[in-house]
Parts: sequence; C-alpha cells; structure tokens
Amino acid sequence: MHHLSLVTFLITTISAASIPPSRSSTRTVDAQLPINEALFDGECFYPKPTANFDTTSYLGRWHQVAGYFFGPSAGVRCSFAEYSLNDNGTIRVVNGGKRGDRNSSITGFAAAAPESYGKAGVFKVEFPGQSRPAVCEGPNYIVQEFSSEFSIVQTYNWTTLFILSRERNPGQVKIDQWIGKAVSLGSNSSRIIPFDQTGC
Repeated sequence: MHHLSLVTFLITTISAASIPPSRSSTRTVDAQLPINEALFDGECFYPKPTANFDTTSYLGRWHQVAGYFFGPSAGVRCSFAEYSLNDNGTIRVVNGGKRGDRNSSITGFAAAAPESYGKAGVFKVEFPGQSRPAVCEGPNYIVQEFSSEFSIVQTYNWTTLFILSRERNPGQVKIDQWIGKAVSLGSNSSRIIPFDQTGC
C-alpha cells in the first residue's frame, strides 16, 4: 500500500503531472491561477473529492455535456451514464449513447476506493475487457463537484474530465459555468470540448 500525502500545487494550463518536481517550486506564480490540493501516493496525483457527495442522490441518469476527448466515446453522441446499486454494495455503471443511428452501451461497476483517497465520491470503475493502467493503482473516478444539477468528475493526474448534467440540454450558459468551475478545480480549459446531445 502506498503512503498518501496531501500536497498543494499550482494548476496551470498543463497537466499537474507534467510539472517536473525540481522546477515546480521555482515557477513564477500568477495570482490568477487556481491552486488546488491533491493526494500523492508515490506514483500519481489525485484530485480532492467534494465534501458533499451522497451516493443515494448521485444514482440515476447523467448526461455528458462536456469534457476531455475520451477514446471509448469517440464518435458517440447522446452520451449518458446510468448508476444504480448492486446487491454487493458496488455501483452498477451503464455508459451509453448513439453511434450513428444505433444505440451503444457498456456495463461495468464502480467500487469505493480506500478512504485514504477520500471519504466519499472516490471510486475505481471497471468495465469487462478494459484493463486499467497499472501505473496508477488508486481511483479513476473522482467527483470534484456535485449538485442536484451537475457533476464534475476527474481522474488521476487530471487526465480525463467528465462534466455531467441531469438535463440532457441544460443550456450553454449553465454549461459554460460548469466548465469554469472545472477549470478552477484544475482541469485544462484548452482540452475541454462539448459533447453532442442533439437528436437523441
């Protein structure tokens, strides 16, 4: 088991993991750039989860309205994630959408990560036939922000972002607000793209 330490660092428009430790302490700090806390387990950095996560409230369907490009969902529109409880305490995860005119989905599960990574809102998500990279043994689904309307989800080293909405089309004003919040929490604004939720 890795020893976890809490670190505070500067999030710029590049990945936190790409800042060499030998240089990070000598970078010129711009007061306008957000500073965020992260957990470091000796191999990877993990965003701090939200303090108000509630599993029961989180269940149900979410629509992905923005985020980073993600290989498995390339070419998919009307992307959604459906969460429900399994009998063994894990969460059933159904990710779906449309490829052309055909519905497409994959089912997996999310298990709570050790509390050392966060008391709630921190999971390891796995899908059949898809292996997780061994370089990061910790959680790959971290809820950074959560409300009744939206959720901001990141993974280790801030490499994959999902901005989820309860409404399929919440409006661009709200989406822009959520993107701004994601950026303030360390996501790279230049990598964020809209996800097509039209014609669903």
